[in-house]
Amino acid sequence: MSDGKQVQPPWFNVSRAMIKAVIANAGGVATGALISPTLSPMATATLTNVLNVVLESQDAQLEQLELIQVDTRALVQGPYNTGMTWLGEAADPHISDEDRSKFIEKAIEKFMDAHGQEHNPFRKAQVEYQLGNCWVLLGNNTRARPWYLRAHKSAVNYLREQEKPAYEAYENYRQSERDVARFESSGENVSCSVGCGFLIIGYLVAVSITGIEIISGREVIAPNSLDPSIEWLLLLVLFAVGIVAISGRAIGRAVGKLRRKQAERAYNQAQKKFKEESPTSVYDFIRALEYLQIEGGDVLDLELSPST
Repeated sequence: MSDGKQVQPPWFNVSRAMIKAVIANAGGVATGALISPTLSPMATATLTNVLNVVLESQDAQLEQLELIQVDTRALVQGPYNTGMTWLGEAADPHISDEDRSKFIEKAIEKFMDAHGQEHNPFRKAQVEYQLGNCWVLLGNNTRARPWYLRAHKSAVNYLREQEKPAYEAYENYRQSERDVARFESSGENVSCSVGCGFLIIGYLVAVSITGIEIISGREVIAPNSLDPSIEWLLLLVLFAVGIVAISGRAIGRAVGKLRRKQAERAYNQAQKKFKEESPTSVYDFIRALEYLQIEGGDVLDLELSPST
């Protein structure tokens, strides 16, 4: 069931900002004191900008939670709120880099407290998402990865428990996504297989026509078995075999492309169904994590799936 009210996608905006820090970490440009105790002015500006996006999105996140009737009191009164307060302190551009990192570490401590107290799976996902963000801000993509995976799992668990049609649509959507990748990678294999198949068939035809015998894996042509006309025929057959093999690869590629197009069509339909069935807030949150997976690539190495 989709929500009628249109709101800004706060988690997607945060993930889009966070990717800048993820890439900076991988490139050795420190965004937190775990890599370097002193940041360059550009790195400091990047870090404070990302922190500001996190803070500015908080009200919109709470609004989206309220749309699906999730009690937000634990997020505005308890340790989660204290963690956000520490992130607010870290966003001050005038503090030292050492203090900024200490404030982010204090935020992690509070988010860990909130995580231990939380039972609602979607609120838990919010805490886990912030923990992943904090580790990125401290320059550690590796420590961030498992928290993003947990956030995804918690959000999917919420769908499983509260929004069964949306959960089933999501499973279908991610399976169709894997099908697209599978057919894309297997297209060339199909073309090679078909081409090799035609090559073998053509070779056997050549053997049957020319009288070539196979002995112990070696080709043996019996003496005086070929007259000049047969030799010309052999050349023509071998030429035809090459043409057929090339045609086989072309046929294989065409089959691979057809399968991929069919998979892409199913993927688009499944994604649309998932969006229609899901509350706006949950859809936006999961898509924000998928954005981290796509844009983070090998740098973040985030593998999301319905069973994550």
